Amino acid sequence: DAAVPGAPHLRRSEGFVSTIQHRSGILNLPNIKVPTIKFPELSIQGTCNLLAGGVAGAFASAITCPLEVVKTNLQRSGAAKLGLSPMGVARQIVAESGVGGLYRGLSLSMMGIIPTRACYFWAYGASKATLSPMFGDGPVTHMA
Repeated sequence: DAAVPGAPHLRRSEGFVSTIQHRSGILNLPNIKVPTIKFPELSIQGTCNLLAGGVAGAFASAITCPLEVVKTNLQRSGAAKLGLSPMGVARQIVAESGVGGLYRGLSLSMMGIIPTRACYFWAYGASKATLSPMFGDGPVTHMA
């Protein structure tokens, strides 16, 4: 019997948990299979996932930024009460600040979204690679 890594109160015998050591004594268990999970290693696939997530997040943020600026201006100024449509607000922003006005706040958005999406894509790929050997390439692996 050997201790289960990270859980010294559990004892493993041939891949199965067989006993739990507790203050009140040792509890024998029916053999419960405990899968061995390895941490993901550095890989080209992991790096590609990280980069793809960052690029996808940046691209999505750049595309939706004008919509967010118009929405924020509609909410802030009460433009809807004045009868301005979203297109009317967009025209007003372009007239006052130029096309760059539609991208106000993009750099701050990028500072948050790029690392967030990069980590998300990497974690998804690493989880899938870790769980695929245990559950196969089915719905359970993709939902994790």
